[in-house]
Amino acid sequence: MINDLVGVAQTWIRSLPVGPVRNFLQNGLVFTRRVALTTVGVQVGTTPACVSTGGDCSGQDFSGQNLTGLYAPDVDFTGAIFEDAIVRYADLGNADLSNANLQGVNLTNAALTGANLTGADLGCAINLDYHCANLSGANLTKANLTGADLFEANLIYANLTGAILRNANLVWAKLTGADLTGADLGCADYVDCAYLDGANLFDAILTGANLTGAHLDDADLSNAYLTGADLTNASMYQTSLRNAYLKDANLNYAYLSSAYLGGASLIGADLTGADLTRAELFDVNLTAANLTGADLVGAILTGVIWSGTTCPNGTVTSTGCTA
Repeated sequence: MINDLVGVAQTWIRSLPVGPVRNFLQNGLVFTRRVALTTVGVQVGTTPACVSTGGDCSGQDFSGQNLTGLYAPDVDFTGAIFEDAIVRYADLGNADLSNANLQGVNLTNAALTGANLTGADLGCAINLDYHCANLSGANLTKANLTGADLFEANLIYANLTGAILRNANLVWAKLTGADLTGADLGCADYVDCAYLDGANLFDAILTGANLTGAHLDDADLSNAYLTGADLTNASMYQTSLRNAYLKDANLNYAYLSSAYLGGASLIGADLTGADLTRAELFDVNLTAANLTGADLVGAILTGVIWSGTTCPNGTVTSTGCTA
């Protein structure tokens, strides 16, 4: 809420001509923000000198520093090191964090709207779960996370609307309730169970994504592009799409072998050429779904709703398809 209000004020201040008045209002805004955070019980940290003197913080080392409440929109943090730093309630809108080291950083309630995180490392070392990057509730709208290492990162309820996560490493990442509307996750690596329960993936691009063993229970994947996505089970784990909403989703040639889709809605979904061998489709709604060329060998089709469904052989049925 504080970051939202500051964002509105910042937009207005930027519309003013450069000069003493604008500088005065800018400094006042920073002061007001820090006071507001302190009032609600947030102990603010230090502000690096490079933020106040031109905004060029590229390559700087902020390891372990307390930067809570940092106000640094548009600042250049290219290649900067934030390892194990505390950056809670920070405003890093439109900041350039490309190739930055954010391992173990705490970004709880930080605002990163439009930030560039291309190649940034937001992961954590194996067996150091409590040091994982924390972006819970963070605003990453349209952020560029191409190739970012988000191994075990906490992105619960994060706003990733329109974010670019191509080739990102999201192994064991926690994305429960995250908003990934329109996000580009092409070829992203979710192997070994990413937690996407209840995530909003409406219109998301997941072409070729590795979702092996991912938890997608109650996720909204309507209109999502899952062409060639791998949703197969993995060793002792199983991809779960329990009650997932996949209306009009594109699942052309997707791999759903042994996946669990109990109660999922696939109304109007395109599953042309999809691999559904041994998939569990208990009580799945396949109304108007297209299964042309799909492989249903060994699939469990108990309680499936068939209505205007195109079967693998191209026939349309309202009574049921055979493997």
